[in-house]
Parts: sequence; C-alpha cells; structure tokens
Amino acid sequence: MDGTNINNRVLIVAIAFSAIMTGAAFAGWSAYGTDMFVAMVQNGLAWCL
Repeated sequence: MDGTNINNRVLIVAIAFSAIMTGAAFAGWSAYGTDMFVAMVQNGLAWCL
C-alpha cells in the first residue's frame, strides 16, 4: 500500500504542475498574444498558427 500512496502523490503533483503551467501559458497568451501574432505576421510565420 505504501507504493500506491507514493504513486498517487506523484500523480497529484504532476497534475497540479500541469494545471499551473497551462494557466501560466494561458495568462501569457492573454497578455501578449496580440503582440506575438503581429510579430509573426511581420516575419511571415503566421501560417504556422
């Protein structure tokens, strides 16, 4: 049972880390998305989106 408990903790930490990183990416895109898109259009890279 101890091994299962450790695996559950690792899973919870991994899910929490993923949620935090997803939130940070969304916040960054919300704050700077327009500027990033304009820069990509100017460099001809907007087709990648």
